Amino acid sequence: MSSDTSLDKNSETPSDQDKKNDSSLDKLTKDLDSFQKLTKTLRSFLDWLAELIVTKNWVSLLLVVDAFFLFFFFPKRGVISGFFKELPIFVAEEYGLIFWLIFAGVFLTALGIAVKTMPRASTPILDFTERKAIRGLRAFSQDDAEIFAQLQRDQLRWHCVIAICENV
Repeated sequence: MSSDTSLDKNSETPSDQDKKNDSSLDKLTKDLDSFQKLTKTLRSFLDWLAELIVTKNWVSLLLVVDAFFLFFFFPKRGVISGFFKELPIFVAEEYGLIFWLIFAGVFLTALGIAVKTMPRASTPILDFTERKAIRGLRAFSQDDAEIFAQLQRDQLRWHCVIAICENV
């Protein structure tokens, strides 16, 4: 009986082979779909990077470099961190410090560029046309009577005239 069961396990019916073929075909189709999605995603990422370069958006480009640096070179967890085990001992010991200095330098550079290129709030331009009455050191003439009236100093002028006349 044991020989019959071993034959049953090794021998597959045509329907079992069809199921395996269908399963393999489904897996291949899913893999191709995943590959197409990955390709489209990479294409849109490259288009975005190209747009950043063409428009000279240095802040975003530096942040992309920082993210790339963080993803690939993070100490002991980065994608290619195993490569750094073969570095000279003095570099390997200071790798964490070097990493954070470069990361902070790129980030602070991006921050500086962002601050420098940020649009400033424009100061309102004052309209001095209404302030014609203030003439500085130039004397008023008869033509300036209307402007002098805007100063509303009639009462003050009369006090001055009275004070001058009393002393005479």
